[in-house]
Amino acid sequence: LSNQLMAAPASCLFFGSYETAKMVLNERFGGKSQMMINFAAGLIAECVSCILWLPIDVIKERLQVQSELKGYHYRNSLDAIKQIHRNEGFVALYRGYFATVLSYGTFVASNLAFYEKAKSTIQISKEYPFINNFMIAFCTGTVASLLTNPLDLAKVRMQVQRTQRMSQAT
Repeated sequence: LSNQLMAAPASCLFFGSYETAKMVLNERFGGKSQMMINFAAGLIAECVSCILWLPIDVIKERLQVQSELKGYHYRNSLDAIKQIHRNEGFVALYRGYFATVLSYGTFVASNLAFYEKAKSTIQISKEYPFINNFMIAFCTGTVASLLTNPLDLAKVRMQVQRTQRMSQAT
């Protein structure tokens, strides 16, 4: 439920931040090193959008692993929010923020930088623009994913950890 409610605002925040950061960076650096500008804009957008995405991700990860870890039991997303807030504090919804930015931010930034570079380098067919864009996105997403997967594993482990205070109480 939380993902359904927050996906649209979080996506709007991400793409609005990305386009704004790209515009500001292009003005500041005069369009030099476009690949680095796209990378930096993607990283900035991820830092900003994590304000909304991270609590969604923390709840999702905890709901997925609760039967395995048996450290907590949530009935649904709303119950998870209430229990996390009550037992661990509001900041627990932002557990692993920097790991998330390092993981998703690096993935998104790399993917956008590779995608924009490939798109400007490869001649896109006027007959099949969707297929060309799809293939470019598939290839750049695969490369970015291969580069950042270990960071994602570390991020998930941080998000599903209980706080020290909770560990002592049980």
